[in-house]
Amino acid sequence: MGVDDLTVQKKLETDSRFAVHDLDGDGIVSDEELKREERMIRIENADKMADQQRIMCWVSLASVVTSVALVMTPFVPVSRMETISSLLQTFYVSNFAIIGSFMATSAWSKVKNGN
Repeated sequence: MGVDDLTVQKKLETDSRFAVHDLDGDGIVSDEELKREERMIRIENADKMADQQRIMCWVSLASVVTSVALVMTPFVPVSRMETISSLLQTFYVSNFAIIGSFMATSAWSKVKNGN
């Protein structure tokens, strides 16, 4: 087995599931093409995760605003405010922690990436 035998690359079969990774269309998936495709998958996954975190933050903020508005309406009698206040304090702190950590990680990632 010589050096020439080691450099032979496998050609893709027709309709191979790896054909999408062949970016230059030569029928061979090189290491560079696989690395590029892996990087694109990582970027897509990070983007999806950021979208989910953003949605979670908005839902948390909306729930805090809604609960404050609900407590200020006449639907909640003053006699129940003492009972509800300890629950709402924990609810607000936990939701503001979600919002604050989202903002902090967003700012940190922008500084880290140089944006």
